[in-house]
Amino acid sequence: MSVQSSTDQATAPAPKMSLLHGPVDPPLVDLTLGELLELQTYQHGTQECLVIPWTGARWTYNDLNAQSSALAQTLLDMGVGVGDRVAIMAGNCEQYAAVFFAVAKIGAILVILNNTYTATEALYGLTFSDSKVFFTTTRIGRNDNTPLLRELENKAKDEGRTASKSHPHVVIIRGHVPDGYDTYDGLIRSAARKNPERLFRAMNKVLPHQVVNLQFTSGTTGLPKAAMLTHQAERQVPIPLPRPTFQLS
Repeated sequence: MSVQSSTDQATAPAPKMSLLHGPVDPPLVDLTLGELLELQTYQHGTQECLVIPWTGARWTYNDLNAQSSALAQTLLDMGVGVGDRVAIMAGNCEQYAAVFFAVAKIGAILVILNNTYTATEALYGLTFSDSKVFFTTTRIGRNDNTPLLRELENKAKDEGRTASKSHPHVVIIRGHVPDGYDTYDGLIRSAARKNPERLFRAMNKVLPHQVVNLQFTSGTTGLPKAAMLTHQAERQVPIPLPRPTFQLS
């Protein structure tokens, strides 16, 4: 090495290090959301983790894990896999949580549609995201979802004739069920005859850095845009909060 090059290296400015402010505990953990639920079930299986006053539901970790695993197995049979989009538009209920974790377990992406969307806005979200399955209810609070369901029915009939892109498979998760629709409970029951080994293999292929959730922005200056969140991002959200809040670590 020449004297000049040695001098240049000696006088070169030191690289700027990243700055870290705040506590470093608990440490960040690389887990998928499916793995996180499995871990919590192992550690706190009989402890209540989900209470929905208006439905009367009181689910333990065992309940949530079993429901989401059963639903995940059925979604696999429906052809949903890694990177596929599954949409949901519903009020706060226990089934919502099960859908969230079921989709996460198989590496699919949950598309969350705002409960106040009109039929036109919801159709835009479903089309933009190319969702394969759509979980919803006929009513959300005071909002009537039947116009949206009719639009989807008409879209399905039109696409059946023109052989264009397929429409999402609609599943009613609770409440009144119109004729011809699959239900959340029906999907759960059908999973009783399935082999859980397939779900185990699917979960092993999911990585923490993969996208698990699409959330639409408000769209105040144009059409809503889809923001992508990974398993890691969703996992780290509660970290700044007091640990007893979620008991996730």
